[in-house]
Amino acid sequence: MLKFPLRCHFEKEDDFYVIQSEMLDIIGTGRSEEEAEQSFSQEFDFLYNRLNELNDDQLSVKLRMVKSFINQMIDKIEKL
Repeated sequence: MLKFPLRCHFEKEDDFYVIQSEMLDIIGTGRSEEEAEQSFSQEFDFLYNRLNELNDDQLSVKLRMVKSFINQMIDKIEKL
């Protein structure tokens, strides 16, 4: 659960819906809005987990900033 909304660009391209966060550099796509949201959520989850598996000295400056931002915006993790 996030502490505040994450601003993303949402659009329909041809037969696909696209959700993009330029700040986090992640994209979710799908044939429906729900599929795009699910895809984006999976990408966000992967990024969050991967960045937190690595030490800061293993990350570029940009990825350290992304990691810090993500960790600050997460309120709690809900396991499914």
